[in-house]
Amino acid sequence: MTWPRLYVIHVGNCRCYLQRGAALEQITTDHTLAQQLVDSGVLPAHESATSRLSSVLWNAIGGGLDDLRPEVYKARLRAGDTLLLCTDGLPTHVPDSLISALLQTREPARETCRKLVEAANNAGGTDNITVIVARPLLPAQKTGTAEKAAVAIEVPIATLPPTEPELQGA
Repeated sequence: MTWPRLYVIHVGNCRCYLQRGAALEQITTDHTLAQQLVDSGVLPAHESATSRLSSVLWNAIGGGLDDLRPEVYKARLRAGDTLLLCTDGLPTHVPDSLISALLQTREPARETCRKLVEAANNAGGTDNITVIVARPLLPAQKTGTAEKAAVAIEVPIATLPPTEPELQGA
């Protein structure tokens, strides 16, 4: 990110969302076989999350394929925008409407991360849940200085500790 430009280069099934006002936009596309079936009209969108093909990646770093196809997203950020980066464990368990509501609270990013992870755990938490919330903060405008375009980003990371079975299997 170089204020006000945002570039997201993506492969896999982790997601990036942009919350602008009341609108939540998923700006990455899941690179799964289930999403390909949704895109081709074979699988209804509401069934993709529960499909066993939702965890089968067709485009991933380290997947052993020579034809990696990164997706590139470009946007102009505005004051008040919030970015969310998350693993698939969050949207698997938490609907977009709740994600959007939590991002709109304007609490510190660390607290929003905690609440998102908690919501996913309370809804079942069957997958890894990692979230990053970034809120570009414009500094006080100082006329005649180069600081006019500076940006501060609050980006705490909240992750779940491994469960006992995960520790035993490691």
